[in-house]
Amino acid sequence: MNVLLLAGVATLLPLALLWGLRRVARHIQRRAAGDGCDHDAAAAVRLASLVSLEAAASGRRDMMRAHEAWQRFWRERDRNVDVATVMRRVSIDGALSARFVFLTLVSCGVATLGLLLDSTPVVIGAMLMAPLLGPITQLGVALARADMPMAARGAATLLVGTGCALALSALLAGLAPAEAVTREILARTQPNLLDLTVALLSGLAGGYALVRAEASVFAGVAIATALMPPLAACGWGVAHADIAIASGAALLFLGNAVGIAIGIAVTSTWYGLHAPGRMRARLLVVTALLASVSVPLSTRIGA
Repeated sequence: MNVLLLAGVATLLPLALLWGLRRVARHIQRRAAGDGCDHDAAAAVRLASLVSLEAAASGRRDMMRAHEAWQRFWRERDRNVDVATVMRRVSIDGALSARFVFLTLVSCGVATLGLLLDSTPVVIGAMLMAPLLGPITQLGVALARADMPMAARGAATLLVGTGCALALSALLAGLAPAEAVTREILARTQPNLLDLTVALLSGLAGGYALVRAEASVFAGVAIATALMPPLAACGWGVAHADIAIASGAALLFLGNAVGIAIGIAVTSTWYGLHAPGRMRARLLVVTALLASVSVPLSTRIGA
């Protein structure tokens, strides 16, 4: 019996040892496989970190290049602008002179007759003749430069031209045999915020034309934002004691003048004609001017 027991133990012991060794080997393999997975995961994390760092560095490089390109553009935007020549042109066109008064009276007469004749081509011709863009341009540049003496000169010239135009148009309208309101007159008596928007955009174009000496653009501005026809319509309203027509036409003229001046001030600032500092004061003036015409024009948006 003891012999059989010893024989069984001798037989099973190697098998038990072999089974144990296999379990140990499998355990070691699983640990090795697990370590390998952890190593791969760590390597993947490190690779992702490197990729993200490279992407961030690339993004920073792109932003720096874009910033440098913008700085070059900002420095070069006014490189070819002859400020002295532009300012001399502004002073000449905005000066109160015999030429200015003559062209104002002639263009006003043509505009008034065009309104009475209900002739669009005649009215457009008056728009191109009128010199009123000169002092309005001077006001816009003066706003950009915060130059009060220049603004005073431009305002004085504009007031004289406005007075001459109103007086002549009222005289012609009073002497004319026809008293019926034409379509051309009515077209200048119902302004709204859209007209102010057109004037602002035209002022931007006018400022560009001023800096770049584009005469054809100035002609387009004169047509897009009529100045003399509203004054002629206002004179007709004064001559016939029609308050609605006179006030509507006057508001259209005022909105066009303010819009053009602000647009020119913005473009002049962009091209380096502005004076350094005092930006807050200029913004306050622009806001006040826009509010002075936007509020009454907003009540006519449905007109």
